[in-house]
Amino acid sequence: MDYGLVQIATPDEVTQAELESSLDKERREQAVRDAFASDLYSRWQGYREARREVEDEWLDALRAVKGEYGPEQEKVMEQQQALSRVFIKITAIKVNAAYSRLIDLLFQNVDSFWDIVPSPLSDIPASIKQQIRMMTIQELLPYRLDPRTRNQLIQERNDEMERELLAEALEKANTAAMKMKRLIKDYLINANALTEIKK
Repeated sequence: MDYGLVQIATPDEVTQAELESSLDKERREQAVRDAFASDLYSRWQGYREARREVEDEWLDALRAVKGEYGPEQEKVMEQQQALSRVFIKITAIKVNAAYSRLIDLLFQNVDSFWDIVPSPLSDIPASIKQQIRMMTIQELLPYRLDPRTRNQLIQERNDEMERELLAEALEKANTAAMKMKRLIKDYLINANALTEIKK
């Protein structure tokens, strides 16, 4: 009931308003869930259709290796009883030949058909370059030199320190790579990996 400035409602009206509010909220949430489910379902259908072509190729390849005809060819052969059902299994021979060739190429040298090497450092980070520059300046600060000579010596020493740092980092990375290679090699030997990979 409306009495001017103050609105008065009975307990039943309050309950009814709360019920309508909760129903409205539930309807909105359901609409969001339905939209999400519809979007999810349409994406799933799209992914399923995208896979279908690849799966059909896989099945055709598997049938070719097993020496079986596809469903379309089977229907034609059922309709025309005069067709021969002989399937020449050339595919399996070609697959085995390709497999043997790949194995020969991959495992020419049984001891090292894989390797681990560190990535070369392209550049030193700017903060470290700045520290090297400061160290170089501090080294040459006590000597009395003209500014041109000092700047030239600072640059030469700076370049030398950067080269030393890169060489040291590369040496540490090589050592770590060799240790990791030995560890992986031990795991591969223990797991009889070469035989398993060739299967």
